[in-house]
Amino acid sequence: MRLTAAVMATAAVAITIAGASVSAAGDKAVRAEVAVAGSGRPLDVRWIRILDGLMPGESYRLPAVGIRNNRSSRTAYGLVFSAGGQAERRPPRRWLRFVPAAVVVDAGRSRAVGVRLELPDDAEPGHYAVVLGVRPGGSDGVRLSFRVESAETTGTSRRRTASLATWVIPTLVGLVLGAFLVRGQQRIASGGQSASRGRA
Repeated sequence: MRLTAAVMATAAVAITIAGASVSAAGDKAVRAEVAVAGSGRPLDVRWIRILDGLMPGESYRLPAVGIRNNRSSRTAYGLVFSAGGQAERRPPRRWLRFVPAAVVVDAGRSRAVGVRLELPDDAEPGHYAVVLGVRPGGSDGVRLSFRVESAETTGTSRRRTASLATWVIPTLVGLVLGAFLVRGQQRIASGGQSASRGRA
């Protein structure tokens, strides 16, 4: 019985890992350092630095950014891009978008918007930086920096994970079924021995 419980617990862990791999097909959250901006700026964040290495072919959910409307009337804001620095590459505009793409903020209020980063399969490895701003809003924006890992490294990692799932889960299921069968045979055997002793 202890063997069966241990095997079941191991199977549960393996299935949880497999489930995490499947859910990774959606947007992934990232670890990031964020610097808060003063209230006079149109955006409540000065810079965002992504700590995790990012993988080509994946979509990421970045920290939200608050848009402040310091104007006297209700205003619609849209996303704008500018160069993030000399040392880093500038990511193509299609990689990034606000969620929602445009927002309307009442006078004197603020509204948070999500930032989504979608890396294509052929994204070049390296360090990237860009300044995310809003129009209207002046020149103040959020400097976003991140690192894209090599596609070869991430491809190898994905293949290893897939290979592990293809043999670990069937093996664990087989062990669980085998343990139940052995247990059932033991019960049948012990029942037969009891019956024969009763006739004797």
